[in-house]
Amino acid sequence: MKDRILLIDANALVHRAYHALPSLTTKDGQPVGAIYGFFQIFLKAVGDLKPKYVVMAFDTPSPTFRHEIYTDYKATRQKAPDELYEQFPVIKDIIGTLNLPIFEIPGFEADDIVGTLARQAEDQGLETIIVTGDLDEVQLVTENTEVYTMRKGFTDTVIYHIEEVKNRFQMMPSQIVDYKALRGDASDNIPGVPGIGEKTATDLIVKFGSLDGIYKAVEGNSLEIKDRVKNTLSEYREQAYLSQKLAQINTHVPLTLAINDSVLGNFDRNEVVQMFQKFEFRTLLSKIPQSFMEETKERTKESAFFNCHHIKDFKALDEFIKRAEKEPVWIIDTETESLDRFKPEIVGFSVAFDAKEAWFARFNKDFPIKDVLAKIKPYLKNPDIKKVGHNIRYDYFVFRGNGIELAPLYFDTMLAAYILAPGDRRYNLDDLSFMEFGYEKIHLLDLIGKGRDQIKVSEVPEEKILTYACEDVIMTYKLYEKYKESLKKETLSNIFEGIEMPLVPVLARMETNGVLVDSKILNEMSKDFDVKIKELEKEIHAQAGQEFNINSPAQLKKILFEDLEVQKNVSNDKWHGPKKVKTGGYSTAASELTKLKNAHPIIGKISKYRELTKLKNTYIDTLPELLGEDGRIHTSYNQTGTATGRLSSYEPNLQNIPIRTEIGREIRKAFVAGKGNVLVSADYSQIELRLIAELAQDERMIKAFNEGADIHTKTAAEIAGIDIRDVSYEQRRAAKAINFGVIYGISAHGLTESLGIPNEEAKSYLNRYFENHPAVKEYMTNTVALANELGHVDTIFGRKRFLPEINSSNFMVRSGAERMAINFPAQGTAADIMKIAMTQLYEAVKDNPDFKILLQVHDELVCEVPENKVAHAGALLKTVMESVVKISVPLEVNVSFGKNWGEMQQVSGI
Repeated sequence: MKDRILLIDANALVHRAYHALPSLTTKDGQPVGAIYGFFQIFLKAVGDLKPKYVVMAFDTPSPTFRHEIYTDYKATRQKAPDELYEQFPVIKDIIGTLNLPIFEIPGFEADDIVGTLARQAEDQGLETIIVTGDLDEVQLVTENTEVYTMRKGFTDTVIYHIEEVKNRFQMMPSQIVDYKALRGDASDNIPGVPGIGEKTATDLIVKFGSLDGIYKAVEGNSLEIKDRVKNTLSEYREQAYLSQKLAQINTHVPLTLAINDSVLGNFDRNEVVQMFQKFEFRTLLSKIPQSFMEETKERTKESAFFNCHHIKDFKALDEFIKRAEKEPVWIIDTETESLDRFKPEIVGFSVAFDAKEAWFARFNKDFPIKDVLAKIKPYLKNPDIKKVGHNIRYDYFVFRGNGIELAPLYFDTMLAAYILAPGDRRYNLDDLSFMEFGYEKIHLLDLIGKGRDQIKVSEVPEEKILTYACEDVIMTYKLYEKYKESLKKETLSNIFEGIEMPLVPVLARMETNGVLVDSKILNEMSKDFDVKIKELEKEIHAQAGQEFNINSPAQLKKILFEDLEVQKNVSNDKWHGPKKVKTGGYSTAASELTKLKNAHPIIGKISKYRELTKLKNTYIDTLPELLGEDGRIHTSYNQTGTATGRLSSYEPNLQNIPIRTEIGREIRKAFVAGKGNVLVSADYSQIELRLIAELAQDERMIKAFNEGADIHTKTAAEIAGIDIRDVSYEQRRAAKAINFGVIYGISAHGLTESLGIPNEEAKSYLNRYFENHPAVKEYMTNTVALANELGHVDTIFGRKRFLPEINSSNFMVRSGAERMAINFPAQGTAADIMKIAMTQLYEAVKDNPDFKILLQVHDELVCEVPENKVAHAGALLKTVMESVVKISVPLEVNVSFGKNWGEMQQVSGI
């Protein structure tokens, strides 16, 4: 069997990675998208192909021989952003750490280098695979050389051998160059022969074999070539042969493949890990190939920097308690069989007091849970012993399920990481251990396995589970020590201690309470929706003139844009889409079809069909499956899910149930109060607009809110220059879009998309708005400037959103950061206010079993109380929520009640 070599067209892969991924940065704002994407592709190729040798090829900045023969070569290409070029040196540094050779030859491109190396590798008897993002290199495919590339994304890969090239291009690899000589290549500005399209070029190559063969047929006046084509070929003969030279990969670059210098594995894994840590690439660690100098994979029972103590029996437990009872802070973690917080099946727990040693207790028949927890319970609930954990709310649930109220919940390292880097989304202990300390934790799946071979946590051998469990608390301790100081340094301790940590028991209580759901209502809705969906299917098929799969974007695209040509039915002055997609044709996304709503009756029916099927699949049919044994939905709240500080929920996501549609209200009717109780809802009215008024100190907005005016009607009157009584529905609608759009830094283009109006009209609206509200404009400008200067923006309470991207050289990235800078102070402050209100309400009612806080959705709190306590509950909610903070305008809360969430009426007299 031949040894295998990978020849990496690094230049092509870097560009492919940069354009395929969204902008990625480290927490310090360094762009790393191209770096991450390149190594994601490279390491996947290594894993898939398992080579013995690897060589890298890059372009150089200097002109190539192709520029010498054709000065316009690649002249139409736009210069790539600086942030892409800045990532090349880092990629080369990491390749250097992997000890792999890099070839860069002035005057030649990376694919020329790859082509030359491929021929030399063949001569040395190697099986050669070229890894690239550029299909030009399929011309290099031979019996011994193949091309590995991506169809789409990074995971859908394909290997081109001779037969695969023939299947894809209907010609041999060696004929690709002559095809390009005729067809040209717009991306490289290779001219080709004008008027020769893809089909004609392919037919000519297939019939005559080569460019020379084609011109021989032209000279012989072949009857197999149309006169028009012959004339064109004759006229542009010189250009065709020039294009052939430009498209031909040079396989004679002056270089030598030194195979012994290309062995994969001759590197120090620790150095590679440190590089990946620097750029926060933990997810790539498991893909690093085996090193000859491997030394970090082997783990022993005793870690390099901490000791593990196994609490095996009651004697060891007594010794642990004697040691632990004097400690003021316990780092604690539980090991369970399941992530179900209500039925977790605890296997054991671990504790640490510093970064040097940890203890782990694992239960068994001779060391039973009940007896062990009975001995340790006084310490777990001792108010003088502070409890620290990572996602401590889960451990709180685990202990409470075993009759222990873990308290006080002092410090959650997951929440601390979130406050220090909101929007990062990488807050699990494995990621943080690696990013902060370069430490690779044992992965749980490495212990229990996957699929059919997966074992229970309780079945993992003791020496393995011991190190794993102790690692958890040791790394949590290290994060605790680091984040305590970081929170102080960034002046975020007040957010952590005053808002986020007090909310943990509140959310735990809410999740435990759950909300009662009447599944009969949902079952009836499901039947009704089935009928409506089938009716819509028939109507859509009738209007299309044929049956097709409405859920298939490809089939829908054909029906709408090829058969019905709905895009032609929109007047040009309001035409702003739909957008084209990369695979060709128009997009069928809901946002794009909205622009076509008046183009054809079928559009409205498709939108309605999608709405019904989505709600049916997401809520109506799913909610009954999520009911607990008590008939209640126990949604989970994510405290780290949004960059603004707002809560999100999952299993199910209640945030996405439509609020203002009739269907949404029907679904909400299934959320009901228990017998003798009612639901009470308290909803902040226009809280973000009120906060914009406060932040901007806009006199007109402040006056309007203090007078209780309809802010949207008032804005519409100002923009139109008319009396408030003369404002039309459409004018108020436009004003509402502007008012809320301002929070998100809306542009004229955004307003055009939102309202479906011409761009000039949208510009005029915004100009008149800012003429009437110069303080808002000044606030937006100053906020962006401050974000540029400080690198972050703050809420009224001091929560921060770090925005390193605001100084990006990439316009799209920078613009996105500027919009975040504008909207975060209002959105984040609204989130802070809601969280403070929830905590204050909880403190007021936590000892009252009849008052249950159930849900937090958007700006709304939903509670359940006895029917005869509605007025009292409503007054309490209103008082607490409206008095969280005193600003220039009142915080107004609307309170309503009802037997279900979909039919509520105002609480009077409060």
